[in-house]
Amino acid sequence: MPVLESVAVQDFLRCAENGWRQGWHERNGGNMTYRLRTEELAQCKSALRANAPWHPLGIAAPSLGGEAFLTTGTGRYFQNILRDPADNIGIVQLDDEGGAWRLLWGLEAGGKPTSEFPTHVMNHAVRSGATGGASRVIYHAHPVGVIALSFILPINARAFTRALWQAMTE
Repeated sequence: MPVLESVAVQDFLRCAENGWRQGWHERNGGNMTYRLRTEELAQCKSALRANAPWHPLGIAAPSLGGEAFLTTGTGRYFQNILRDPADNIGIVQLDDEGGAWRLLWGLEAGGKPTSEFPTHVMNHAVRSGATGGASRVIYHAHPVGVIALSFILPINARAFTRALWQAMTE
């Protein structure tokens, strides 16, 4: 199956486009990763690079060794993801020790995973452990309303949580 036809990639594209349309991203602010299920990666196998070079991750996440992720690219704009997915997102796999990555698909023209990929990996490791593997998405956005709140509220979790809860209880 071609990568762009997989349900996981289509859902990722839809999520990115929805975030852009809702104004959650200013320019290229924000990034997203999705930890692929084994069967989702297997669906794309025929389109993946077989011998891509490994790059150091800078951290080690042994609990995620061998895992693959859909990721936005560094310096890529959310508004362009749907227009040219192969240039703006990629499928990245960790080595068995969780300390290096390789690009299996996408991020054409020399693109790399989001510059926050190591941070995402560490968050995935924690969330995967805490949820028995159920938590699969890290989505970092810059909603204009939240940015505005950062200028008028005290910078603490209680003030932000309370203001957000009062505005949108769901």
